[in-house]
Amino acid sequence: MRLLKVSMDREKLLVKRIVPVYIIKTIQIIIVAIIASTVFLKTTLGVTYNDGDLCIGAMIFAMIVNMFNGFAELSIAIMRLPVFYKHRDLLFYPAWAFTIPHFLLRVPMSILESIVWTVVTYFSIDMHQKLAEASGNVNSLGVAVLEKFDVDPKEYWYWIGVLAFLGFTILFNVLFTFSLMYLNPLGKPQAMISEEEANKQSKQGGTKRKAKSKTKSSIGTNDTREMEKLKVNSQSNAQLLMKITMK
Repeated sequence: MRLLKVSMDREKLLVKRIVPVYIIKTIQIIIVAIIASTVFLKTTLGVTYNDGDLCIGAMIFAMIVNMFNGFAELSIAIMRLPVFYKHRDLLFYPAWAFTIPHFLLRVPMSILESIVWTVVTYFSIDMHQKLAEASGNVNSLGVAVLEKFDVDPKEYWYWIGVLAFLGFTILFNVLFTFSLMYLNPLGKPQAMISEEEANKQSKQGGTKRKAKSKTKSSIGTNDTREMEKLKVNSQSNAQLLMKITMK
């Protein structure tokens, strides 16, 4: 629990650093909600069979927008993975200490975005009037609209959808945790050696450098000796030539 608490505190600090990203996302969803309100704007009084298309379209569009609005955090999570893999390989903390705080602290952000969307679109699309007027005529109008879109009108499908949502949320987070536990990062693998092995390699490198310097110095002394021999031979040859010419 102490490790989880420390991980939560670290995740809170990281979330505070990217607060401008959440502000921009909130402004973005407000703008899209205003545009959606004009697209699905109700211009007639009362509730008719055709208004069901408007409600279904608005709800599907809301799900798509809220789903893709969370993709902005995907790039941030990917940018954090190299640091996580280094910490994992050095055994600083397990994978669940990264995934659980990351999931828990994103839930309030998602709820806030959904509330902002609902506040902007609920009254402008006139969903409250549709629900209020259709509540007394559910067996005829509501069922007809659901059957039009091939949706089973039985009540237990609502709870099946809720359980499926919770189940997939848990499943995907468990798979995310196992993938971080067992998969290697993309890119060139970097070998990790112990401190003793590093010291041994550094000593071997030092001895090799010394041997190279000795060979270079011996080669240099041999070259100077050869040059001196050549100079002596040239001087002796010149003296012989002078003697021959004098004679």
